[in-house]
Amino acid sequence: MKKYQTIFFVFAIVPFLISGIIRHDREKAEYLELANKKQFDCVGQIQTNRELTGSAILINKNHILTAAHNLIENDIQVDTIDNNGMIFYANVPINHRIVNIDSVKFCINEIEYPISKIIIHPNYLKDFDAGEHDIAIIRLENPISDIKPAKINDQKNELNSKVVGVGYGGFGIGNKDGLTFANEKIAGQNVVDSIGGQKINGLYNFLYCDFDQPNTSDSNKMGSPEPLDLEYLCGAGDSGGGLFKKSGQNWALVGICKGSEFDHRQFQKTKHYGQIMRWTRVLPYKEWINKNCL
Repeated sequence: MKKYQTIFFVFAIVPFLISGIIRHDREKAEYLELANKKQFDCVGQIQTNRELTGSAILINKNHILTAAHNLIENDIQVDTIDNNGMIFYANVPINHRIVNIDSVKFCINEIEYPISKIIIHPNYLKDFDAGEHDIAIIRLENPISDIKPAKINDQKNELNSKVVGVGYGGFGIGNKDGLTFANEKIAGQNVVDSIGGQKINGLYNFLYCDFDQPNTSDSNKMGSPEPLDLEYLCGAGDSGGGLFKKSGQNWALVGICKGSEFDHRQFQKTKHYGQIMRWTRVLPYKEWINKNCL
């Protein structure tokens, strides 16, 4: 019986890692409306073998930016994980490799675009398991000229900034378990509460935001406990999606969605509230991006 319960917990937590979650006191339609703003037209989907594997951002007419892990395939082996004394069975990926280029499409405005080249950051390839440098460039086979590309951020002022995350992922409510997957583009607001990770060109390479709960500070992990009007939490379904910051009348791409860090004990208390999402900071990689988009 004990073994059965342990396995149940594993399958229960897996979906929570692949979802985009909104406030329980807001309507989904508000988040969908935000995602459909003109400035976020540059966000599309990555499809591998006709299946959605994540999101991506058009950064010029010939190139898109995404999370490197969207373009990696692997084999699976069953293993055990000790989480503070609680033992879980889990499917662990092994034998990592880059996907076949012919299997990948970029989909935007319901149009599929074939690709001609995949460029994974070299430091990601050196250590798949570490998950650092989770960024990749894809060269399109044909240019996209009817959509305005995202502008890459060139300022070091992301900390404490109000930002908007945009991507395709599962949908859920902050204080509930249930999720739905309807292939919808959802956007939400948050604040860059912390910057950390490794230093690349003198700059830390991760941006962190927590999912704050309305009317209580019990789930706050960092920064202000006050949620924004359309506060949300991203996850692996949104992986490769964009984090945008407004400066004056213009929007700039400051981060690429890496996913949410799942805290099981926090989930038992407040469901999705209090979870932390992590974004690959674009600025430290700007030189690498420019070099590979020539």
